[in-house]
Amino acid sequence: MQEETKSEQSTPLKLYDTIATDKLPLLSCKAFYVVDLQSNKMVLSKKPYEVREMASLTKMMTTFVALQLSTNFDLKMKETLFPVSKHATTIMGTSANLTEGQCLSIYDLLRGVMLPSGNDAALCLAENFGHLILCAKKYKDINF
Repeated sequence: MQEETKSEQSTPLKLYDTIATDKLPLLSCKAFYVVDLQSNKMVLSKKPYEVREMASLTKMMTTFVALQLSTNFDLKMKETLFPVSKHATTIMGTSANLTEGQCLSIYDLLRGVMLPSGNDAALCLAENFGHLILCAKKYKDINF
């Protein structure tokens, strides 16, 4: 286990009235952000504005949403190809080693997200499905 640096040790948690400090669990993560969904306000955070790489839970949700959208758009996952953007290839963190301009099937991108935990593959899926959603809303008035 890595030792925390002095700056990480001295970073105080921001606590608000809605959370009792004696009821907090032991937190070992480097950063987090907790929002009260009713008020839409932050109630607890640690390094909330620090740029961090994509978390595995985010990649799992990206996979779930990609599967749902593939079904909604009636896409064949092994036949539908998505281009890889330069932006996707430059994202920090773990990678599926995608190359700008590659065209990969949804199936292959999903494998790239889940097996090597590729941030690049997750971003490629998000960009391409985001484009499909925007086009669908603009031209077919589909509600998502």
